Amino acid sequence: MNKIQVVPFKSNFIDSLTDYVLSLREERDLFKICIVFPGKRPSIFLMKSLNEKLELPFIPPQGFSIDEFMEFLFGLKRSEQIPECEIDLIYLLYKAIRTNKDEAYKGFEKITESIDIFVEWGIKILKAMEEIEIEWGHETSIEKLALYDDNIIEWARNFLRKFRTIKEKFHTLLRKNNLTYRGEIYRYVSEHIDEIEPLIPFEKIIFSGFYALNTSEEKIMKYLFKNNKADIVIQTDEIDEVFKEIPKTSPYYFHQKWKRKWGVEFEKLSQDRKGEPTIKFYQSFDTHSEVLNVESIFNNPGNIDDFAIILPEPSPLIPLLNLIVSAYNNDFNITMGYPFRRTSLSNIIKYIFSLQFTKDKKNGEYQYYAPDYLNFIRHPYIKTLNIINGDYEFSDLVNTLENLIIQKNREELKTFFSLFEFEELLRKNSGLIRIFGNKKNLQEIIDRLKKLHELFIRKFEDVIIPYKGAKILKECLEFLYKNSQVEKYPLSNQFLWTLFRRLEEIQFSLFSISEDFNSPVQLLKFLQNYLNNTTIPFSGEPLKGIQIMGLLESRNLNFDRVIILDVNEGIIPGVEKYDPLLPQHFRNDIGIPGYTEKESIYAHNFYRLIQGAKDVHLLYKQGKLESTDENIRSRFVERILWDKEKKGEKIKPLKSVFKVETVKDYREFPKNEKIITYLKEKLEYHSTAIDTYIQCPLKFYYRYALHLKEWEEIEEDIERSTIGIFVHEFLKDYYSQFLNCKIEINKKNFMETLTKTLKDKFKENGGSIITREIIKKTLERFIRYEIERIKENDIYIRGLEEKITTVIEVDEQKFKIKGWIDKVEEIEGKYYIIDYKTGLIKKPIDEQSPEFAESRELIRDRMKSLQLPIYIYLYSKGTGIDTNSIRAQFFNLRNPFEKNIIDNTNMEIFINGLRYILKEITNPNKPFTPDNSDDNYCKYCPFDLICPVC
Repeated sequence: MNKIQVVPFKSNFIDSLTDYVLSLREERDLFKICIVFPGKRPSIFLMKSLNEKLELPFIPPQGFSIDEFMEFLFGLKRSEQIPECEIDLIYLLYKAIRTNKDEAYKGFEKITESIDIFVEWGIKILKAMEEIEIEWGHETSIEKLALYDDNIIEWARNFLRKFRTIKEKFHTLLRKNNLTYRGEIYRYVSEHIDEIEPLIPFEKIIFSGFYALNTSEEKIMKYLFKNNKADIVIQTDEIDEVFKEIPKTSPYYFHQKWKRKWGVEFEKLSQDRKGEPTIKFYQSFDTHSEVLNVESIFNNPGNIDDFAIILPEPSPLIPLLNLIVSAYNNDFNITMGYPFRRTSLSNIIKYIFSLQFTKDKKNGEYQYYAPDYLNFIRHPYIKTLNIINGDYEFSDLVNTLENLIIQKNREELKTFFSLFEFEELLRKNSGLIRIFGNKKNLQEIIDRLKKLHELFIRKFEDVIIPYKGAKILKECLEFLYKNSQVEKYPLSNQFLWTLFRRLEEIQFSLFSISEDFNSPVQLLKFLQNYLNNTTIPFSGEPLKGIQIMGLLESRNLNFDRVIILDVNEGIIPGVEKYDPLLPQHFRNDIGIPGYTEKESIYAHNFYRLIQGAKDVHLLYKQGKLESTDENIRSRFVERILWDKEKKGEKIKPLKSVFKVETVKDYREFPKNEKIITYLKEKLEYHSTAIDTYIQCPLKFYYRYALHLKEWEEIEEDIERSTIGIFVHEFLKDYYSQFLNCKIEINKKNFMETLTKTLKDKFKENGGSIITREIIKKTLERFIRYEIERIKENDIYIRGLEEKITTVIEVDEQKFKIKGWIDKVEEIEGKYYIIDYKTGLIKKPIDEQSPEFAESRELIRDRMKSLQLPIYIYLYSKGTGIDTNSIRAQFFNLRNPFEKNIIDNTNMEIFINGLRYILKEITNPNKPFTPDNSDDNYCKYCPFDLICPVC
């Protein structure tokens, strides 16, 4: 009876298999042998090994992955083909479910309302059908059990109840198109292997490196093995026979299950390598610290050509490649999938499509949502377009357009624009003419923007045919590739190649001219969902340099040096997410494997890889970072550590260590001569600048010395700043009729004027009804108070929105001071400066003392703000009116009855405080420092990301 050939974990599987294949050469030519692996990659390594050992030209054996072999066997009897494009299968499945709305369709309305909704679920349904067929699931039991299983969501339960009906209709549609799919191939071959076996053209089949077999694989391999058509070579370690039951989590579980179930013996093909692998453990706190640990491993001597880096999940790939390429410039090969949704190309497609998802139509013209448009033009692939001739950059145009859109939004609270309006904003901007030389140059540049609008936006406006949608998106991507920096990004060529191929699949699919989409939004959502489910495969020179691969891709391969990242619970072993179609309990009932057995597959791949290496480095994350779950090292790591501790070895994981060299204390920002000159001679100081310095000198430095601007975004609702601007402008316009006159107010007239102004200011798409009502209620309360005031006193308006400039002398240095005064009233010979406030009010405390003006901290805590004293000083200097006759008041529009008045009682102290602040600002020996004494102030600071203490 045949024996299964066994290669121990500590032996090189490919080398041992090569020797075994060559041993068969005496009986038959190599090309008459077929070797089948679980995946594609081991065949390449086997051919290399054969070439090195033969050292002569030879016709190699035929190598297959198991999927390729199944398709080959299926093709010996049947003509159907798996379609090039998976979407064909999903589309036919969609049609199969919707064929009979009275039966199969009932209960599926939510997921089959349109194909754009169905595509994501369709992929899962197709995989479930494949698994049921491949594992020979009990189809009758599926339908019966689903009738009473309330633990499965409704639509999934309806699918399972009608499983055979849907499968039959699906197969009928496949036959009409001469198509098949993986599940049918495996099931058919396993059912008809006795008929297929005589047609197989190979004298010997070698199944190599298999571990956990599905039902179809087991039936086929067992039949061929028992009939001496196939040999089986596996990699495992023998288990002491005293163990009657091997746990399902063991790395040997499935091989021992074969041995007992098939009643076969194992025969050792090669001997163990002497010695144990050297295993080191590295504790990291995040992905980047893991990559830095990889760098430290690279710095140790070793053979770089037999080096594998295993990534059980793809997130470290890009930072890892940056390290390998930039720091070491080594050859490398990637053998793993990378999710397309993680790429910048996925983001730009999202931004392009979002413009169509949120657009509106008015007067026959599409209007686009400004935040989505800004996301689109800000994307690096768009902003760095090389489509402008001469010395100008397209980014200059983008920056200007961005500012103009935000300015327009602030003025009108407009959030939707037509493409023509975007173009007109540029055309009417005189500053751009100066930048680009003349109107002709500017028009040429605007024409480039129009072409961009045409390609990336207008062409998608009414598209509903899949062929056309895929074609337009391809044109967009080709344009980006030719005119942007996209080719400079890591792996972008591979990303684009895969994307082009997926779009071509759609163009030539069965439904390329389908009319199943009712709107562009449906089609574009389908494209987005379909593309985001794409995994980027990588191709390259597989036998050269550093091998970067997933854990599954490392099957059957051995390396002297191995680094495995993310050896954490939930990754190794992986945690299966809840499957709504085939949950764990239902799998057991219908006779297909559950998820609990998958731990053994992880264990086998993991221990086989590290036992076959000489030098192993296991990296894991430990602890919890902000906004992340707790990281726990894998149970496999714990098992290795426990085994070593039982042998008396003490293992201490190496932790990420970062060398930080402090060059300078950046908590202090010194003042150079240029800054001092600017602060003394050029800067015009106003109360906001002075109050900013009082609260935080570093914020003053950022805003007024470096001129850093706050990041502005589109306002969708009326924000506090916009409310304040509107109220100031409205009150100025309303009170202008009373300038140098006695105030006489009619409430009805005031409210009618307010209502009309609100309507004119905040047009069709601007503002919220609630916020407008808040403004009306606030000013209605204000006007009631005003009416009561004018009943008690004759009030004259002496100034509105006046700008006053003067100088103040400090130690013989003159400083320019300016201010904008909202309103000046005269009441009984006294002048009242009014400053309207809709937000927080900081009024100096009533009791002041000269020493309060001798430090910034005391001024901050006791005087709070110097705005009102500065206004009194300015108005007195500007008009010649004595400060004894001037009062200043913060007028709280939310609470008009609140008293926030100061007079000239402490004016000398306040002005001394002002002089002290100006002197400190320009003191070269007093650096700018942050002040974090007020947590609330720091919380809303726009410069928090660059502040050394936030």
